[in-house]
Amino acid sequence: MIDFQKQIRALSLLPLVAALTACGGGSSPSDAGSNASGSSSSGSTGSSSTVVLSGPTLITVAPATDYTAGTMEDTAVAALNAARLASGSGALSHSTALDVATTAHANYDTAIYAHGETSQVPGYPHNEVSTVEPNLYYGDTPLGRIDKALGTSVSFADEVVGGAHLFNGSGQMVADGTSCANGFLGTVYHADIVLSQATVMAVAQWQDSIGEQGCIIDLATTTSYGQVPASSSAVVNPAPNTTVSGAFDIDGEQPRPAGGLIPTGTTAGTPVLVNVRNVDWVNAQANGKLAPVVNPFTLATSGGTQVPAVILTASGFTGSGVTSDAQLLEGSMVLIPKATLAAGTYSVHVDVTLTSGVKVVKDWNFTAQ
Repeated sequence: MIDFQKQIRALSLLPLVAALTACGGGSSPSDAGSNASGSSSSGSTGSSSTVVLSGPTLITVAPATDYTAGTMEDTAVAALNAARLASGSGALSHSTALDVATTAHANYDTAIYAHGETSQVPGYPHNEVSTVEPNLYYGDTPLGRIDKALGTSVSFADEVVGGAHLFNGSGQMVADGTSCANGFLGTVYHADIVLSQATVMAVAQWQDSIGEQGCIIDLATTTSYGQVPASSSAVVNPAPNTTVSGAFDIDGEQPRPAGGLIPTGTTAGTPVLVNVRNVDWVNAQANGKLAPVVNPFTLATSGGTQVPAVILTASGFTGSGVTSDAQLLEGSMVLIPKATLAAGTYSVHVDVTLTSGVKVVKDWNFTAQ
């Protein structure tokens, strides 16, 4: 089983107009109440003899950043925190220490792109090689750079790289933090990462050889469990009562999700992400009683018609019609519609048994435009 507490994945680079690259793995989270989304059934910790978490560890109020107000970095943090709070995953704190790693890597990526050296760096855009642009080199891998910047071996680390620009009223390309953050949400693996258990983040801007702006987000936690929703709760995306495009360029995410299950060249529908790693999950896991089973996980139109879809789950889940995907983080499962969602309102129903007598049941709606 993958050790999700210290996981790094290397994904390949796409053009920045649709750039989505991630590599897999924050400060002390608050013990304030949960901000989990949607309606839930009642849950319990069952007969577990050990309670490692007695309540949620979510940060429920977004802290101020140290970035200059209105910059790409500042607006990216604000946009991502708004999405995380709506999804139930808790806000992230800006880490100035982590900025050192993120900014250093943004400078490195910009330089090797400008000088045509990307082929000399295996694992680009996440990795670095000390003999290529040595004056800008900071560390081989995201995890190594994050550990170096934070001065400790972190329990969870991840990095995503994507586009961060739009065109203003004059037709000029400008850096945009909201585009940076929101561009990751309508995906599978990138949404999983940016809505993860992390508690701290840093953002930096880079650009390719023709001047298209991109962003790098590093996320980490140095605590044992990171951000954990309350019993019976889950992280969900799209968040309740939000509006999404309805379309997902599944070939544009690398590694490509649902390989062999959805044909190449297909424009899929907006993925629906649910992560059930809550207080009940953590306590059941600590007692060796975790046995997650996906019962119904469905998406339906306003008329009640079920949408044909593929369901991917992280390692360890069982259930009819699900496919295990080791790229997903602990507790995550994703429903990917097999075709673009037509405009309208959709309802999601999820029923997951975590251990004997303990369930997560969620129902919520979102709109495709």
